[in-house]
Amino acid sequence: MDQGESPLRGWLLSLLLLMFIFCPAASADERMVLVLHSYHPEMVWVTDISAGIEGVLGTSTDPIQIRTEYMDTKRYDSPEYLDQLAAMYRYKYRDDPPDCIIVADDAGLRFLLDYRDELFPGIPIVFCGINHYDPLLIEGHTGITGVVEGLNIHDTLVLIRTLHPDMKRLVVINEKSITGEQTLRTFSGVASVLPASVSVDYIEGESLPAIGNRLGSYGGGDVILLLALTNDPDGAAFIPHDRVGSSIAARTDAPVYGIFEYYLGEGVIGGVFCIGRDQGRIAADLARKILDGADPDDLPVIEEIETKAIVDHRALIAHQIAPEDLPPGTEIINTPPPIVEIPVYILIALLFGCVFLVTIVVMKEAELQRQRGMEAELREREELYRGISERSFDPIVTIDPDGRITYLSPSFQRVAGMAVTAVIGTQLSGFIANDDREKVSRAFETIRNGERVEDLTFRFLRSDGKEAMIEATFFPIRKGGSIIGIQGLLRDITERMELISQQKEAFRQIEENITQLAILGDHIRNPLQVIEGYTILGNGEYALEISEQVRRINDIVSRLDQGWVESENVRAFLKRHYAIDPDHEDEKH
Repeated sequence: MDQGESPLRGWLLSLLLLMFIFCPAASADERMVLVLHSYHPEMVWVTDISAGIEGVLGTSTDPIQIRTEYMDTKRYDSPEYLDQLAAMYRYKYRDDPPDCIIVADDAGLRFLLDYRDELFPGIPIVFCGINHYDPLLIEGHTGITGVVEGLNIHDTLVLIRTLHPDMKRLVVINEKSITGEQTLRTFSGVASVLPASVSVDYIEGESLPAIGNRLGSYGGGDVILLLALTNDPDGAAFIPHDRVGSSIAARTDAPVYGIFEYYLGEGVIGGVFCIGRDQGRIAADLARKILDGADPDDLPVIEEIETKAIVDHRALIAHQIAPEDLPPGTEIINTPPPIVEIPVYILIALLFGCVFLVTIVVMKEAELQRQRGMEAELREREELYRGISERSFDPIVTIDPDGRITYLSPSFQRVAGMAVTAVIGTQLSGFIANDDREKVSRAFETIRNGERVEDLTFRFLRSDGKEAMIEATFFPIRKGGSIIGIQGLLRDITERMELISQQKEAFRQIEENITQLAILGDHIRNPLQVIEGYTILGNGEYALEISEQVRRINDIVSRLDQGWVESENVRAFLKRHYAIDPDHEDEKH
């Protein structure tokens, strides 16, 4: 092998190694976690679990795709419906199976146990939100672990007993469902914590309107406890379910408690709850360990989890319960901001500060009003000047210090025969006849020195190739003491110059005629005198007639002399009043 190739090959191998180490993982390395919710996404319990899962897996540095399915078994739970769900999941995940499944609540776990071998064979399962967990539920199944919801009805009854020592009757409201039956059994197992003097009434399997009608008979000495209450007797879900608690509380004067956090709202005092977000977080932690290589069978089911006593401050006040009577560690929500006593000197300082700020605001507003007035006046002036410019018969032009045209009024098109837009940004000198450019350039230097130039004439090159004679007045544009441009008024005097030229030619012809007239008179008189002399000397037959004709011709010549005098007076008048003189050009042109 050529020794020159060895360093190159080594460099390429090093580059490939660096790309392998530092480049992001390909999409093929992305792992998928399927979150299977038993219920519908409108439930607060469901959204809390999802938030807990997202808080762990969604912030992972490894690429993890979270896909979520909602079984909606609060509304539909027939075998035919579950078979259709299985068919849909089989179609969706047959060629794209998840790496791990997180299932929330009992219905979803039972579904997976029934359909797992058909839909997700060998895929690890992590459950959460499971009530009344029995290890026999997953006996014979491998690759399954999770966290138990663990209803704390016992501590809820202790909280009720503590806050209502004079309670006479506890009214338990529950639904008739699998969840309702399991929850009722749990309640019955801890009901002994209640004083013997407290009786228990049950309202089971009734619709919300029917429950509301019955609650009207309860009042002083009674306490309401909500167990499982998400479906009416026909199996239809109470929607939205998170308003069930406030709906019950609005129909009774008795204090209302619940065993699920989502019951909290307008009117429900509280309870001791298992937090949905914690359920999702713990389940996501277990799924994270499985994705990192842990065996699910080595991860024991978490059955003991922390619950929390939560009460609503508004409901406490409504039922005249002092916050000081709450058990230690109870969380109070919807607490109003504390009232803080402020020293007098701070109040005075705040008062002066407010007065100062108000003064500043008033002054600033006055300044803003003044500025708005000035801006409005400026806009009016701009509109006025723009209108004058747009309607001006003579073109108005502005030029920057480099000689480029920055503005032209519409009348420019009439004079130059070209569109205004085609000229903006070009040099004005490009449209001036070569013989006049030096004169215009000197005039611009004078303007840049701050002086005004009037009656400057030059020939302008039109688009049709003809020349237009322009008479211009230019003056500097100032800003802040500096000259930032030139503004000018252009007047087309082509027709006027042609008229002056014609007048001069006519005057020249008049002078020539007058001169010829004077010479003609002399040329006629001299022969007449000779003729008259010969006539007198000859004294012939026609002498008198000839003399008469000579006299008449002489009279005509005299009248011509008189006309010459009058023509000379006309000539002097034209010179004096119309400045017409063919022998001298008008200096300004």
